[in-house]
Amino acid sequence: MTVTYFNPYYGFYSEVSVDQYEVDLNSSSSYNFSFINSMTDWDNGLSNKPGSKLYMNFSGPKFTLYGSKGINYGKFRIKFTALQNNESPAIVDLDWQTIDCFSSIELNSVQLFSKNDFQERDYVAELEVLYDKNISARGNNVKISSYSFSYNLYLKVGNEIINQTDNSFAKIGGVR
Repeated sequence: MTVTYFNPYYGFYSEVSVDQYEVDLNSSSSYNFSFINSMTDWDNGLSNKPGSKLYMNFSGPKFTLYGSKGINYGKFRIKFTALQNNESPAIVDLDWQTIDCFSSIELNSVQLFSKNDFQERDYVAELEVLYDKNISARGNNVKISSYSFSYNLYLKVGNEIINQTDNSFAKIGGVR
């Protein structure tokens, strides 16, 4: 008898912070921020340079992005690409979506974006600071502090073979 199962299991969530670059679950995974031109365009997750980019990798189905809002904050756009795996090619899951970070009051580490219905696979998110800003905004700042996602453990139960030729079972008791 051969039994094969495939069931994805998830930890509750993992969070990657600008400060720590770690996943909460003890894992060798490389979930982190990849700031493009980090020495000139980004300072501890903050950019005021339109065109600045960063990349984040994660596993679906849930993703939430946190950052700051305020009167000096502008807009960014974000795109999500599902990475190629054994069953599926790489595809753009969500094309460019614009997020406005303007607020009349200063807010830190607030939810900027959330999506709960990604597929159960690995993704990369690409973020770009825009020249465009809210008419009331005084600047183009974008500050990203962390992102969280459902951590896919990709557990598989493999083949189990039961060979009864060498086993002997003792008769103990009975069933009525």
